[in-house]
Order: sequence, then structure tokens, then C-alpha cells
Amino acid sequence: GIGGLIVYSPGSLLTDEMVAALQAHGPVRWLLAPNHFHNIGIAKWKRRFPDARIVAGQGAHRRLSRICKETGSVESLSEMSVGPGLDVMEAVGTRQGEVWLSVKTGSDYVWIIGDVFTNTVDRPAGWQGLIWRFVGLGFRVNRFFWTMFARDRTGLKGWIDQGLTNSPPCILVPCHGEIVRDEPAELVRRLRVLLAGVRS
Repeated sequence: GIGGLIVYSPGSLLTDEMVAALQAHGPVRWLLAPNHFHNIGIAKWKRRFPDARIVAGQGAHRRLSRICKETGSVESLSEMSVGPGLDVMEAVGTRQGEVWLSVKTGSDYVWIIGDVFTNTVDRPAGWQGLIWRFVGLGFRVNRFFWTMFARDRTGLKGWIDQGLTNSPPCILVPCHGEIVRDEPAELVRRLRVLLAGVRS
């Protein structure tokens, strides 16, 4: 962002080493929840960075406002100050307020995404492992998301497809799993194949 950093999906892990690495690049200005489920670390990050502002998509505000009522208010994405080359992408057709980032680096694009796609190698432990028995491992659509939280599948698929046309990524950073790297045309092709398998 302009004049500081955006922390996307602030998690429960926050070490002194992480803080030092971030502060070497500038102050943390924004704590961005990619949807209303990714909230476990917001309070911890807000305590460490009290001047940071919590932001989320409109669809996430109701739940996050209850969760963060003693941490700080949840602001709209329009309040963020972002510089050239950074696009804050609020998805259409989702129930939990999905928000992605598109970052332009030279002539390439990097997408940082929430729960629509996953690339998980190992099944998580505990209750999350039960979800991943349904979702499956590897680079794929998140069946749990599409079943439970895609309110308008046709609209969401169209929104993603338009994004792939406007800013074709060569790197995809999902909230769940490993980073996916490929030539832009090939990564776009792979993503469109995955989308084609989602019934509208």
C-alpha cells in the first residue's frame, strides 16, 4: 500500500523475526482479512501493530465486526490506500466476502488468493483434516468453498475468467497450500480447466 505494508490473511504465527523482516520494508498499515473465516490472527497482529487498520470485503463485515469488536473496527476496502501495480479484487458471488490481491511485477502478475483454489500437499491435522478429506490434495478448486460459500457460481466464474484475461498470473499464492508457478498462458489454461469442472 501507499506508505506502508498490507498483511494479507494475518495468521496466528507472529514471531519477532517476522516483525523485524516486515519493519525492514516499512510500517504495517493494513490487516486484510481475505474473507470472514480468516480471522484467527487479527487480534494478535493488531496488538503488535496498534496503528494498523483492519479491512475486509463487504460480505465479511458482519461476522468480522462481531469477532473484532474489542480489537478494532472493520473498515471497507475503499479506505485502503494502494499504489500503482496493486489491485484489491473483491470477488462477486461469495457468501463470506472473498478478497484477492493482484500485484504487477514488471510485465508479470502475482495473484494472492483466498479459498477458491487450493494446492495443499499434506492433509492438515485435527478438524481441518476432515474438510480436506472432502476437498482433496493437490492443485484444485476448493470443493468445500464452492459447495458452501459460492452464492453465484456463474457470476464468480465469470469474474475470475475476466481477471485471468486482464491480469494473467504467473504466480498464484493460495491461502491453503503451496505456491503455484507457471508461464502465464499455461497457468491461465490450468485455472480455466479447473473452473470448467465447477458446475454453474
